Amino acid sequence: MERLPKTTDLHMAVMYRLLGLGQKNVLGISQLAIKSGVPLTTIKNILNGASLNPGVSTLNKICGGFGITLADFFGDDVFAEINGRNLRKTK
Repeated sequence: MERLPKTTDLHMAVMYRLLGLGQKNVLGISQLAIKSGVPLTTIKNILNGASLNPGVSTLNKICGGFGITLADFFGDDVFAEINGRNLRKTK
């Protein structure tokens, strides 16, 4: 996967991660909706930017559709810079 620009925000990182998992698992969004129990419109809204802040419950269901945990989802390198920025703000 290509590296995200440094200006990427959390929403873009979530979108990028979902798309990457879909490619890795050869799973289209319709199939993901069925496997996860999350409505197709919800997944589309996350991917097209209409839903900028998907809830943890929704992301947890989506992770279940991919067969991973939330920790696996957010443990990806795509979130490393965002996590680093947040840690620097709290110090």
